[in-house]
Amino acid sequence: SPDRQAVNPPVRSSNRTLGKSSTGKSSIVPNTVTKPKKAIKQGKTKQPAKKARTSAGVQFQEPSSAQPSTASAVQVDTSHMEGDNTTAASQDESQTSSLTASTPRGGGSPFFSPPTGKAHSDGATRDWSGDDRRRHSSLSTRVCFQNVNGLPENGTDSKQQQINSWLKEEQVGIALLAEAKTFWPSINEGHGWSDRLRQATMKSEQKGFYSSVAYNRHQDRSAATSAVQWGGCIATVLNQVAHRAKEAGRDPTGLGQWAYVRLQGRKLKAHGGNVQDSLVEITKWRDEGCEVVLGIDANEDVTVNVPQSIRHRFRACGLEEAILKHHPPQATHQHNQRNIPIDGIFTTLGVQILAGGYYAFDEFFDCDHRGLWIDIDLSASLGNFQPPKSNFKPRKLSLQDSRSVRKYLQLAHKGYAKYSIPERLNKLNKRIAHLGHQMTPPLVRKYNCLHRRMYTVRRQAEEKCRALAPGKVPWSPKMQGFWDRMSLWKLLLKGKKGCRVSSRKVRRLMKKTALPQAWRKSEGDLEDCLKQERALYGP
Repeated sequence: SPDRQAVNPPVRSSNRTLGKSSTGKSSIVPNTVTKPKKAIKQGKTKQPAKKARTSAGVQFQEPSSAQPSTASAVQVDTSHMEGDNTTAASQDESQTSSLTASTPRGGGSPFFSPPTGKAHSDGATRDWSGDDRRRHSSLSTRVCFQNVNGLPENGTDSKQQQINSWLKEEQVGIALLAEAKTFWPSINEGHGWSDRLRQATMKSEQKGFYSSVAYNRHQDRSAATSAVQWGGCIATVLNQVAHRAKEAGRDPTGLGQWAYVRLQGRKLKAHGGNVQDSLVEITKWRDEGCEVVLGIDANEDVTVNVPQSIRHRFRACGLEEAILKHHPPQATHQHNQRNIPIDGIFTTLGVQILAGGYYAFDEFFDCDHRGLWIDIDLSASLGNFQPPKSNFKPRKLSLQDSRSVRKYLQLAHKGYAKYSIPERLNKLNKRIAHLGHQMTPPLVRKYNCLHRRMYTVRRQAEEKCRALAPGKVPWSPKMQGFWDRMSLWKLLLKGKKGCRVSSRKVRRLMKKTALPQAWRKSEGDLEDCLKQERALYGP
């Protein structure tokens, strides 16, 4: 019937829907969706966004290639139309996003992204771990241990420059290096380890270094064509720590197994090689009362504490692994897939550990070993810890000194009379009694003002009642000898001229200066002695 509305033909299958053709008639269009292509990765050449494709009322806007790969958003709009009347049967909007963010280990700031080194396919952890090494206090000393896997023969090599930058940026105070792989007598002049450290500390505020280099001294080098030699280690102290160095040494066998530096009675060692010989030396140092900081490439799991293990033998000598006490173990070799550390820093209980952790692989220079670091309180470890000085000043008013008490009372009475404090107190007391012993706000303010004035008067009286003798005068035994002899000649000259002098003081000075016959000199001799003493004393 023309009065009735047109009835749409039935749908032939469930996976088809009605749409409009270009001629305006109804047509059946498959309700299929074509998946959008993946967005181009960030960093490659940008391509313009393709035009929107329409299929069965489903519109896809492919994301532009300029969007970062770590975050993507795809918006989907769906509309179904029936007959001539276009109605929105359903409208689904979905937005998917994928955001990636990495938080550094050890509780570091999420805005800090440390270098993670080169990519490796062995599955080892690439990132650093432990405490945030950026929080380096000026009162702490940084100790670093690194298996460098060989030092270059030329001091200007890029790897050596990277090592120098590492020592500068990390403000390393104690550097313990293993596997130097260098026969130092074969190195050209000007490229030795001392020459390289001189470049590393050239622009430092507190220049200085002190090193102990160990290498195999018994190897036959007649057929050697280069300076490469397996093994070897170095113990180095830098900057302000270098001024505490007292002694350096190496293993007595001359095989380059370990080296040490002694700091004011404490010894720091870098290890590599036979551990049994070094345990004997550590036991001797512990018997002498020394604290030990030891870095070692053990080539075995340092977390295992069973008999004959490296950790068990060091624990018998009083040494504990400093990093494993506070942080989980990390693989220190890049080919280790089981997170087993084979390098470690061991310390005695007297060394106070402030922070510690592991560097990332290849963070500062190419190496197959991860670097280790700890921050220690060197002053406390060396036994010369001094607590901060107190700001307390001695009181000038002393009840044991009657003169200071009398002077204080005189000055206080004078100050009270100057500001009429007794009269003002009496007047205030009468006013309070007249009001029934009630303190009104005006009376409170007047009393507080009067109390502050009384306090100021008493403080000023105390400052003037006695003079303190805090010292602060330059003094030395040598200068004291000049002063004593000049005082003796002056007193004897006064006596020769008929002036009154203390004979007791003269005898005391003659005994102190070891001049018992000084009183026998004539007036002319005394004047000559005084001139000579003044000339020796200086202008």
